[in-house]
Amino acid sequence: MKKAVIAAAFETEGEDGILKNKKIFNKKEIAALNEFKNTLNTKAGSEVKSVTLFGSKARGDCKRGSDIDMLAIVRNRKKADLAIYAIIAEILEKYYVDLSVVTYTEGEFKNCYRKGSLFLREIEREGKALWTRN
Repeated sequence: MKKAVIAAAFETEGEDGILKNKKIFNKKEIAALNEFKNTLNTKAGSEVKSVTLFGSKARGDCKRGSDIDMLAIVRNRKKADLAIYAIIAEILEKYYVDLSVVTYTEGEFKNCYRKGSLFLREIEREGKALWTRN
C-alpha cells in the first residue's frame, strides 16, 4: 500500500468543491453538513482525522431523498462513534436529512485496504473528501 493512500484518496474539495454543487445538495443538506462538520469539530475535535463523501452523492447520480454516505477515519472509534451518532440524531431532528457515517480507525482502514476491501477501494475511486485534519 502506498504510504499516502489515505491522503491521496481524500484530497480536500475546497471551498468551491462538491458542497457547492446545487445538483447534488439542496440548501438543507448543505446546512446539515456544515453543522455536522462544526459540531463534530466541537464535540469530537481531535478524534476525527477525515470525513469522505461516498455513494450516490459522491458520484453525482443521487435521487431526491438519497442519504448522505460518509466515511470517517478516527483515532478512537468508541469516542468518535458516540459523538457522531449524537450529532446525526440532532441533525436528523433539525433538518430531516439522513446522514450515514461509517467509521474506521486509521489502523482498521489500512488493514482492510491492504486486504483488498472492495468497499474501501470503491470509496477510494469515487470518494470526495469533505474535510481532513493533519
